[in-house]
Amino acid sequence: MRLVDRCRERFLPHPHLRLIVWCRFNAEVERITEELRAAGFGDRVQLVWGNTKTVDLDAIKASFNSRDTEGVQIIVAQVKKLFNGHNLQACDWNVDYSMDWSHIVNAQKEDRSHRMGRQEAVNYVQLLCRDTLEEWLVEVLAERGVN
Repeated sequence: MRLVDRCRERFLPHPHLRLIVWCRFNAEVERITEELRAAGFGDRVQLVWGNTKTVDLDAIKASFNSRDTEGVQIIVAQVKKLFNGHNLQACDWNVDYSMDWSHIVNAQKEDRSHRMGRQEAVNYVQLLCRDTLEEWLVEVLAERGVN
């Protein structure tokens, strides 16, 4: 999986990096989590999806936002579970693995990282397959000025 290879190359050497991988579907969340854990990130990868309890989510967010925690921290999140009302200001990278086609939802995902006190830049990556309907739709939305 290319995403996992990129993460291993780019993120593993940086001890305090924070990354969120946004997915629409549970199967994507499970597969990416398993692949990242097997690639050397281990228990530093947390999944957040429909089954995640509030108490567990609070612990995941606290660990993610703490720069004291050693090693790269990754959250693989189902969009609808984490996009609204959560503070993830320690995030350095947002990766859209599978987009939600709601502009409001996509804006909310970005806003999770841009919270009070955030001084550093946040990087955004949108993964698309070539020659797909998704690629075409992104181009059309860009032409219309909608990101």
